[in-house]
Amino acid sequence: MSAIPDFPFPCLASATANASTVYLAGAVAGSDARLDIYAVNLASLDAPSAIPFTFQSLANWQYSKPKACFSYPGNVASTSNPFMVVQFGSSVFTNVYPNSTMDSGNFQGFNFVKPNQFALTGAVGLQNWYMGNLDVSSIITRSTWSSVRTSAANITTSYRDYALGEYPTAVILIAGTVEVSQTTPGKGFIIIFDTYSSGQIYTSIASAIPMPADDGSGERVLKITRTQSVDMSDIRLTDKAFTITVSGTAYIFDK
Repeated sequence: MSAIPDFPFPCLASATANASTVYLAGAVAGSDARLDIYAVNLASLDAPSAIPFTFQSLANWQYSKPKACFSYPGNVASTSNPFMVVQFGSSVFTNVYPNSTMDSGNFQGFNFVKPNQFALTGAVGLQNWYMGNLDVSSIITRSTWSSVRTSAANITTSYRDYALGEYPTAVILIAGTVEVSQTTPGKGFIIIFDTYSSGQIYTSIASAIPMPADDGSGERVLKITRTQSVDMSDIRLTDKAFTITVSGTAYIFDK
């Protein structure tokens, strides 16, 4: 047993096979090129303990860059179901499996911007779909928003598609929910807060299409459609707000 490490930008993921254990992912301050994963035992909430689970040595991992963890809700019945760690300010991501192996990928030519502008919005079987903001815009859509599809079986089959159908402009925070299923199209919702006191709800349709058309036409990896405004009931978010999606439900935390 060891003390829970003090990572500058950690993230948490649930352990599929053990309800009292969560995984903690991060990089130790001052230590780049390494991602550490700890198994944290929460059986005693007054005295949680951590055990080193696995690590990955890769030049892209940096302690000073934020990270987020995502499970694969459509694959929870599998004893080999991984969780994914994605790093912002870069485009590196990795699956972490219960047998302690890791499978990493890295998109070229862009970086994910920040955790509060990246959300899970589709979960079908082995696949997840996300919507996120990038640091470059598409020459076709003139937007920095894009979809990403990842696989619990093979991270190298991940795909990014710039065509979404609709494109937000001013964005403070996004939250994603999913209808977990075993058949496509995957369905979910994206809630986009364009100010601290207003937001829009979009439906999302996720596709397993292998290779969408380069010109943005036809079926896409993810399509979003605006449906209604968010009823904020005089609630105002702060710049500290962030979201977590658990079992298909999105939660917003704020100071």
